Amino acid sequence: MVAYTAALEVQTAMRAKWIADSTLMALVAGVFDGVPENQALPYIAKGASTEIPWMTFGPNGEGKEVTMVWDVFWEAGGDEGGIAIINEMNRLVHHKILTLVNYVNVLTECELWTIIALSTIEQALYVNHIMARYTTYNYPA
Repeated sequence: MVAYTAALEVQTAMRAKWIADSTLMALVAGVFDGVPENQALPYIAKGASTEIPWMTFGPNGEGKEVTMVWDVFWEAGGDEGGIAIINEMNRLVHHKILTLVNYVNVLTECELWTIIALSTIEQALYVNHIMARYTTYNYPA
């Protein structure tokens, strides 16, 4: 039996929506869970995630609240590029219902996003960084 979690299903569903969208993919080189070495900018990378019980009082038992961070990295030189990427990410998932396999998603929202000061990545390449935090509420299917 393959183990599954709501967090993994949410991650898979969000990434699938993003990589299927030609507008977003025209802005980024990829959407990753584990960024390849020497990956070209800009890109979206999965950060931390948390899955906690969410009492649904429904017939199928305990739901799961999933909070997931997605990071956007792009070349230094202004905020506009990153904001354009975040706007497209949110167009696709903020206040939208995700299609999951073992859970039913009832709410997905971008709680916040913040631009983090210039970051140094490998080989002293300076990039801008946005951290976006999404929360979803899901109950068993």
